[in-house]
Amino acid sequence: MILCGKHRPTLRLRLSLLCLLIYLPGYLWANNDDYSFLGSPIVQYYNVDEFQGGGTNWFVQQNNQGIIFLSNASGLFSFDGEHWRQHLTNMNIRQFVIDGDTIYIGAETELGFLRPDENGQLIYHSILNKLPQQDRTFSAINNVFLFEDKIYFISPEQIMAYKKDGQFEIIKPEQKFSRAWLTKHKLFFNDAGQLKYIQHHTISEISAFKSEKIKSFGFVSELSENDTDGYIIGTFSQGIYLWKNQQLSSLIAAGNPLSQKGFYNSLRINDKLFAVSTIRDGVYFFNHQAEVIYHINNKNGLKSNIAVNLFLDKQQGLWVPQEGQLSRIQLPFNLSVFSSERYNMAKIASLVKYQGSLYLSAVNGVVSIDQKSQVQFLKNNVVTSAAKIIRVKNELLLAGAGQCQSFNPLTGKVKTLLKTAICNDIFIPKAHPDALFMITEQGIVSMFNKNDSWIGNKILLKNRHINTALIEDIKGNVWSATSDGQLIKIYRDSYWKAKLIPVSTESVQILSRSDVLLVATSTGLYHWDALNEKISGKVAWFHNYFGEDAEPPNFLYQDTKHRLWLSTPEHEGYFSLSGNKIQTWSNYPFSATAMKGLRQVYEDGNVTWLAMNSGLIRYKTSPLEYNKTADLLVTEISNRQSEKTVQLNLFSGRLNPVASIKSDEGLILSFALTNYLQGTKNQYRYQLNERHWSQWQKQSEVSLQSMSGGNYSFTLEAKDFQGRLYKLSPFNFHIIPPWYASWWAYLSYIILLLASIWLVATKIAQFKTRKLREQQLQLEQQVAERTKTIEQQKDELKLLDEAKSRFFANVSHEFRTPLTLTIGPLQELIKQPQDLTEHARQQIAVALENSRQMLALVGQILDINRLEQGEMNIVVTPIDLLTTIEAILLRFQLLAEDKNINLELTQTNEKFDFYFDEDHLNKIITNLLSNAIKFSPENASVRLTICQSDKTDSIELKITDGGPGIPDDEKSQLFNRFFQGKNSSNSVQPGTGIGLAMVKELLDLHQGSIELDESYVTGCCFLVTFMKGKLHYKDNELLAKPHHKNQKTTFVMEQPQQLLNTKLETDATEIPINSTKWENRANVLIVDDNPDLREYIRSTITSVYNTLEAGNGVEALALISKTPPDFIISDIMMPEMDGYELTNALKSTTETAHIPLLLLTA
Repeated sequence: MILCGKHRPTLRLRLSLLCLLIYLPGYLWANNDDYSFLGSPIVQYYNVDEFQGGGTNWFVQQNNQGIIFLSNASGLFSFDGEHWRQHLTNMNIRQFVIDGDTIYIGAETELGFLRPDENGQLIYHSILNKLPQQDRTFSAINNVFLFEDKIYFISPEQIMAYKKDGQFEIIKPEQKFSRAWLTKHKLFFNDAGQLKYIQHHTISEISAFKSEKIKSFGFVSELSENDTDGYIIGTFSQGIYLWKNQQLSSLIAAGNPLSQKGFYNSLRINDKLFAVSTIRDGVYFFNHQAEVIYHINNKNGLKSNIAVNLFLDKQQGLWVPQEGQLSRIQLPFNLSVFSSERYNMAKIASLVKYQGSLYLSAVNGVVSIDQKSQVQFLKNNVVTSAAKIIRVKNELLLAGAGQCQSFNPLTGKVKTLLKTAICNDIFIPKAHPDALFMITEQGIVSMFNKNDSWIGNKILLKNRHINTALIEDIKGNVWSATSDGQLIKIYRDSYWKAKLIPVSTESVQILSRSDVLLVATSTGLYHWDALNEKISGKVAWFHNYFGEDAEPPNFLYQDTKHRLWLSTPEHEGYFSLSGNKIQTWSNYPFSATAMKGLRQVYEDGNVTWLAMNSGLIRYKTSPLEYNKTADLLVTEISNRQSEKTVQLNLFSGRLNPVASIKSDEGLILSFALTNYLQGTKNQYRYQLNERHWSQWQKQSEVSLQSMSGGNYSFTLEAKDFQGRLYKLSPFNFHIIPPWYASWWAYLSYIILLLASIWLVATKIAQFKTRKLREQQLQLEQQVAERTKTIEQQKDELKLLDEAKSRFFANVSHEFRTPLTLTIGPLQELIKQPQDLTEHARQQIAVALENSRQMLALVGQILDINRLEQGEMNIVVTPIDLLTTIEAILLRFQLLAEDKNINLELTQTNEKFDFYFDEDHLNKIITNLLSNAIKFSPENASVRLTICQSDKTDSIELKITDGGPGIPDDEKSQLFNRFFQGKNSSNSVQPGTGIGLAMVKELLDLHQGSIELDESYVTGCCFLVTFMKGKLHYKDNELLAKPHHKNQKTTFVMEQPQQLLNTKLETDATEIPINSTKWENRANVLIVDDNPDLREYIRSTITSVYNTLEAGNGVEALALISKTPPDFIISDIMMPEMDGYELTNALKSTTETAHIPLLLLTA
């Protein structure tokens, strides 16, 4: 019935036409949206026991930070998605309003507001005292609204409009106010059955309801946000009306069963829908024609059918306060489900739409769903377990247990296509619509269509391991796969054939992305090379996004919107591809519904159906997928020790700097992501002072304890059920250190430490000073003892050295004296050939030669000793180098001839300005030449080369032999004393290791040098360098000019055999002796401690001279004083007084200074 104005028929007809014109565009517009096949909504429940509430939940509202506030019979509560908090107790608050950070509330005989203090704590402020005294008594506050900059508190007794300046305006009822409803432009209220409204501070009445005798109103909802004159008004039990342009028309008549549901309140969802709560049958969703679009009650989501108020949050969640229960309903128009739990549908594998109904294949049968969401299982011989359903013209083909069937939904007729134990799949390729393929327990069976009938069945391939549904490639070939690693290709070549293509040893699957085939193996997802029929590289977009080791998908489908739907053991969702990169990944329909196991995607206009293991999802893309509608907050900081709230953050969105907390108390930080859809899947992690992030966790609070004093920075991140990341800017807080860690305590510690350090340092310094003194004294004592020891050792070493020198001198003296006595007689004997046999002469010659060698060896030892003591003096005279070397060569000629060795001398005609100690030069050349001959084999050559050096101030002498040479490892030690090489040790005549060392040291004394020329491969070549001239010698090293003929001279001969060999054949000019005495046999005094040597000398000269003998210098002086001799022959080393002392004694007195003296030394 349409009620427009008065009840006159003509006017009623006109108004009906007018109402139709108003109604029809809205009707057409509303029906543009498809609200059919809506499944169950996603509902979350909050029992009052969770937040310690009691009785009825009345009203819900959300602030700008996303915090939900709930008024309850026992007070006011807040919920941030993780934590419930109670803010008022013992107040039955039916309604409240949030204005910024202020919550206005009313209760019986009480008005006031909650507002956060500086620490965020909600503090209640009563404003009852601002009312006139006579208006302060009233019963419950049924409604609280913010309208036209005033807060309206509505009680049965009065409407109290509170201005921001603290003043009240009081509106009294005609009888009693019952309830009120707020729209954008008007505030409606019921005054004793009269529906009135306030607009622009003016009260107006809707008189049209008087004629209908309607006094009990349930809700008022505006048609659209910008419509100021169109409203839908619901009554409690007399229907729903449209009031527009001051005209009233009925949308649901009083006699309609819907009108008896007890409409209680409404909420505009959008410009097309509004929701209505009832006290008898849950919540209804109407369009503007009052057509039921959706209904939710205790049969499909609510715990109770009594619903009083409604609130829609930022995430399109409808909050329904109820008795003892608070429910949140995610609006079902974009996302709803037909769950296996409710509808008993297990593992939905596929679905099709036919004749306005959906048909689903499930493990427990074939299911149909009509547009009103009525679900039923097909019977009448339809398979009781269906694996696949496809549509072909006017029939449905079913693969199921026991057989493959065709089913006509219009007639209900069922035909058997193939009887088999199991029919897992049925498929018709788009390129060949007359061909039908089925997967059975035997393998792949084909049929073909003839005259709309499926005939013939042929087994194309026998295989019991087929595990993949049939798919089609771009060329019309059909593919499947087996669990033993083979692909199945079904192709047409005059007739249909099938073949197996091995690709792996394990199970594989063949998948299709548009016109591209992909192969899933245990190691990943790969491209299929159709030309070469083999797998190629990994699919980059998949592994780049999910990881190199990610398990491959078991389902992949590309829809007409170019979205790729994917299901793996860990991930389900859809995305778009840009090149080889995944973009706009979304798992919203799966995460929001908590359903898993995607098996088919079916597109139905704007709706996408998702067949899941646990049910069916009806899905339309929603902005909620891409827009972050939740806020990340640290909602509370509390003292860990006292459990008292330090700061509450429900309105500001950001914490204030936290007041200082003592370090031993600690903090508890509570945080939340105001995400109320699948909020239990939120995850959090935090970072303190930019250190390492914590692990992701579901726990929504962290306890910070055992923190040292100082400033801290806390950073928080969260992930919602879609994996979207939320970040919270760092906030700072300060921890007060305990008294023992405060700044003044540290200052005291520093002062105490410094004092302690000073005291300890002083004591240590004193101790160290004392110790140093003791150590100094001890050290001085040790040094003195050491010095004494060293001096003693030095003296001992000096004595040892002197003893060694004396030893060498004495030994050489003792050696040379008997050697001299041996050599002399042997020389005399060998000069008398007439008295000796040839054999005796040879024996004497051998003895004489060995004695001379022994004497030379003793001489070398003495020379080395002198060199070591630094007592080797040199007497440098000008020498003809060539003549001297030639003379030495003549001495070695016989030795060389014995070994058939050729001695060669290469020289220049140049006369060299050469100064050298002649004895030392003789030893140098003799040693080198002796070695060259000794180590050269028979028939070899020894060459001596004298030439001008490249340097103008030096002369070079090269001595080359043909011997075995010197090994490389011995060259560095060649000139070391007493070193004997292998060749020397193995020689028939091994050396002493003295010769080359002495040669080098003698050359050093004359500023010369010797080196081994290593360029020679065979034999040795020694290069001797002599300095020219005499400028490099010291003055005391140069021999003085010859003495005057008449000057007395003392001769010192180092080799006595020279004297003996020459039998004192001296020139008279060298020894000036009185000629008269010489003719009368001169007296010669022989001084020597060795009687044998005295006897030998006496026997040698007795035929010419008279001889006197003395055993030492003392005896000699005594004898000289009695009988002065003409000539004295004296040994040097003698007991009591040696030769030098004797000489000094003789030369110190005029009586004996004139006597010539010949010193002989060993």
